Amino acid sequence: MRFERPLIGAAALLLVFSLSCGDDNGGGPTGPEVTPPRAPSDVQITQTASSGITLVWHNNASDATSFKIERAVGEPSGFAQADTVPSNLTTYTDTRVTEGLKYYYQVRCAVRSNLSDPSEAVWGVAVTNATPTTPRFP
Repeated sequence: MRFERPLIGAAALLLVFSLSCGDDNGGGPTGPEVTPPRAPSDVQITQTASSGITLVWHNNASDATSFKIERAVGEPSGFAQADTVPSNLTTYTDTRVTEGLKYYYQVRCAVRSNLSDPSEAVWGVAVTNATPTTPRFP
């Protein structure tokens, strides 16, 4: 942004002020552009019980600082952050569930304040009897 202002007086001068955001290396106001981390993959639900729904995932970022767990109830839209876990964990149990409701989850990797795209969404229903049964074929 440039501002030019002529001065009036015995000597005519032109003062020019130049303001800029960012740097000369193509960066934004806070420095060079940062590539977002890769999203977690292989997100799975390993347990569904009335006491909680457990997720596991694969970390694809060697410099992750945390993971953001996002949840939606009933429909796979309107995800909100449910919790944050440190980067040394790749599992999370959501204990704030109500039996019979369907919960959708996605996970984001954080490298400081830089977030990845969300993982693919997975869903589970909190149930009382979460013991899997073996299918019987005739």
